[in-house]
Amino acid sequence: MIRRKAIIVGAPREVGGGAAILAGVSKDVQLYSNFLRSDHGGAWLTDEIVILREPSSRELSQHLAAARVSADYTLTIFSGHGGHVDRCSRIYINPQESIRSIEDFRTGAAKELTICDTCRTIEGLQKLAEDTVGLARVPDPYRQSCRSAFDQAVIQAPSFREIMWACSVGETASDTDEGGLFSKSLVGCALQWARATRRAQQITRQVLNVPNAFAYAKTEVQRHNLPGHTQTPEHVTQRGLHYLPFAVA
Repeated sequence: MIRRKAIIVGAPREVGGGAAILAGVSKDVQLYSNFLRSDHGGAWLTDEIVILREPSSRELSQHLAAARVSADYTLTIFSGHGGHVDRCSRIYINPQESIRSIEDFRTGAAKELTICDTCRTIEGLQKLAEDTVGLARVPDPYRQSCRSAFDQAVIQAPSFREIMWACSVGETASDTDEGGLFSKSLVGCALQWARATRRAQQITRQVLNVPNAFAYAKTEVQRHNLPGHTQTPEHVTQRGLHYLPFAVA
C-alpha cells in the first residue's frame, strides 16, 4: 500500500500586511481538499490531508519534513501571493514570510507533485467544490477500486517530482471570488474527464495522469484569458512511459 500525504497551503493576505486579499484562496483550498477526498481524486483519507492557512516558515518546514519520512508519495499545493525574484519564483506563505525558491516547498519524497496557483510577476469555485463532495458518495467497492488504481499508478511512476505552475515567469495568475482560474480549470477538467469515462462504463479503472490533466487545464485557462492579459500555465516534468496520477474513473 502506498503511503500518501497532501499538504495544502492557503495564504490570501498580501506580504507586508497590505490590503490586497485574494478572495479565491479559501475556495481553492476547499476545492482541492474535496477533490482529493472524492473517488475521482483518488479517494484520499481525511488524515492524509493537511491544510495550513498562512503557516509560519517553521510550521511549514515541520510538516514538509514529517511528510518526507512518513509518505511514499506527496502532493504539495499552494494558493496565494507570489512573485519572481533573482531568477527564482517565490511564494508568500504569510504576510511576513516567503519561500524564496520552489525547491524549499518540497518534501523530498521519492515521488512528488507540486501545484502552485500564484502569480510569477518579476519584481525589483463554490458549486464545483460541492460537486466534488457529491462524487464521494458512490458505493464503497467503487471507491476502493479508485484508491487502488491511484496507488498502482503511483507505484508504476518513476521516482521524480512534477511541478504545475498556474502561469509562466513574468505573468499574473487570475483570481476570482470563486477561486483561481488555473485551480478551477485543473479540477474541473479532471471531473469532466472522469464523468465522461464513467459513462463509457469501463470495467477497469482508468487513470488521468498529470501531464494530460495539465494539458486540459492549460487549454481551458488560455480559452478564458481576458483581452490584454496572458496567463500561460507551466508544467515541469521529465519524459517517460509512466507519470504520476491526478484523477481516476
